[in-house]
Amino acid sequence: MFRKIFIALVYINFFSLFASSMLLGGDGLNGKKVDGHFFLGNHGKYTEVSEAVYTYSRIHGISLFIMVGIVLIMHLIDRETKSRPPR
Repeated sequence: MFRKIFIALVYINFFSLFASSMLLGGDGLNGKKVDGHFFLGNHGKYTEVSEAVYTYSRIHGISLFIMVGIVLIMHLIDRETKSRPPR
């Protein structure tokens, strides 16, 4: 049950990051800081935003990578457990 809920949260996180990137003009992972100005990046185009929006977008992107990593680890553990012969 936990696994299904967690995977659903990963999907929600992914689509919300996608939607926010579309609305804001990019994301913080592809963005940059230049002389106290903050930019979200999208395929080489940059949109200036506040520091708070830049920080939010960057943390949101990092959280997605962490969550996907956890799902991959859960999958590997599950696969390993199922491939072992019963004791």
